[in-house]
Amino acid sequence: MFAGELGMGHAIVQVEGKLIESNSAREVACFADRRRDSGAIGFKDLAGDAGPKLVQRMLESIAGDLVKELSASMK
Repeated sequence: MFAGELGMGHAIVQVEGKLIESNSAREVACFADRRRDSGAIGFKDLAGDAGPKLVQRMLESIAGDLVKELSASMK
């Protein structure tokens, strides 16, 4: 917990990609998302969630936001 507060143990995740239509090879969308988190200040850091689980949670959050944004733009 204290390591996250002092700046040690931060996770930075960056995801970049392009969505390509398979039939025409046309680029439908491109994106880049960068997030930073320490897992500090909360119950999750006390449960040992500041390692691979933190990175996984960050990646799942980026993926979920991407799906929401693409779904909204397709309507």
